[in-house]
Amino acid sequence: MSFLTQMRRDRLARLHKMIGRFWAMGMELTAEEALAHARDGNVGRPHLARVLVNHGVVSSVDEAFDRYLGTDKPAYVPRPEVSPSDAIRVIHEAGGIAALAHPGIHNRDEAIADLAANGLDGLEVYHPNHLPHKAARYRRLATGRGLLITGGSDFHGALDGVHPVAPGMPNLPEEDFRRLEAAYIARHASRA
Repeated sequence: MSFLTQMRRDRLARLHKMIGRFWAMGMELTAEEALAHARDGNVGRPHLARVLVNHGVVSSVDEAFDRYLGTDKPAYVPRPEVSPSDAIRVIHEAGGIAALAHPGIHNRDEAIADLAANGLDGLEVYHPNHLPHKAARYRRLATGRGLLITGGSDFHGALDGVHPVAPGMPNLPEEDFRRLEAAYIARHASRA
């Protein structure tokens, strides 16, 4: 079974567990309602949050996470873990560039060295929650470890019609984009 097929099955099983918790609280939600919001059946908590909004249980996706779906909330079910080395391997097998997203949010800087030793290619330096001093710090960390520099808006779709930044913002400096592009082209040239 492929990695992605297994991940999709795990997500669906997680959805059913969360639905079960809502039923235990007296809310008769269905997996089909959440799947209707999910693209290609790849379902997650934001889709279930939309169902809660549609049912009038909460007024926003943020409220759904604050009251029910966030860590340690009544309907939260942890997602199955994937080891970092397995994730990096699968990304590389697919021809991708493995980058650690928004390290400044998770404050797990001690893991960067181990991830780099396991094949990590890049580090997200530019992110809406990385203030300039954090971006400068992660740029130094990436450069010191020989990692590519990435950036993005963390845009996952405007579920409530609002998102604090537009897709593609903040911008990745052109020189960093060119290095990232060159690494991607080199990876695909070596696969041919």
